Amino acid sequence: MEKIEIPRFLLSYFDSLTIRTPLSSIMGYSQAILKGVDGPLNEDMQKDLEGIHRNAEWLFQYWSFAIKVVSYVRYEPEVNLNQVSLNDLVNQCTEMINRYSTSSVELQIPEESLPVSADLSHTENLFDCIGRLISDVYKRTNGKILIKIFQNIESATIEFELDETDFTKNKNFDLHIEPYLFVIQRVMELHDGKFTIANTPNNKLSASLVFPIVHHLKPSV
Repeated sequence: MEKIEIPRFLLSYFDSLTIRTPLSSIMGYSQAILKGVDGPLNEDMQKDLEGIHRNAEWLFQYWSFAIKVVSYVRYEPEVNLNQVSLNDLVNQCTEMINRYSTSSVELQIPEESLPVSADLSHTENLFDCIGRLISDVYKRTNGKILIKIFQNIESATIEFELDETDFTKNKNFDLHIEPYLFVIQRVMELHDGKFTIANTPNNKLSASLVFPIVHHLKPSV
């Protein structure tokens, strides 16, 4: 996919404290008031403050994600590749999915797997985006995710299959998930790997990550 272009002034804006400082204050003060620091609250005040705190946290999460996207646009990240167990990658992935989604995850993993070439700090960003993407796809519903592993002497593929969802039929679906896809694509490029995503004929969402297997690297500690 093509690289996202972000205006120069926005890069500086995201790097500044313009957003983080007021959001942190809103979260901090609203939480303190909810704990009764300034006295008791009636039911309506409690409900309003909970909404303020919840939305401030939501904005802060998306701002943090925007920073992550900007870092991949603006800089050439340092990558330290090591031999990493496929099981470690899958565990990292399922942990991120469970962080953002209540969907059930089914694994189909071979009993023996070859180590892949990966940087776990970058794959954490990768799976963070996948977890967020799955959460946005299913929203508040509990979907099912099937994760399969395929491998040969040269590469290992992690394939995701998501159940049919009405969200993928939305005409704005591709635009909505573009930032996630950008980071995923960028991380895979840094690993000399591949990323694909598509709707299957039975209206399921399918994505795959292909990591190269390099035998001369040192095992990750």
